[in-house]
Amino acid sequence: GRVVTAVTDISAALREQGVASTEIARNVERIAQMAEESALAVRSVAAEASNLRGLAVDLDAMASRFKV
Repeated sequence: GRVVTAVTDISAALREQGVASTEIARNVERIAQMAEESALAVRSVAAEASNLRGLAVDLDAMASRFKV
């Protein structure tokens, strides 16, 4: 009767929570991966910016040799 219904309801709720927990864990893992990829991209952009700065310094030095 009522006990069996309550146990069935609790069991179903636990299964739903298990599915939701698995989905949350998967999403957290996806977010962590995206954060790692973003960090790599930021480091790459910083390296390229530093390279461009060096090129700009070199270009400025070359351009300063010319008289207008």
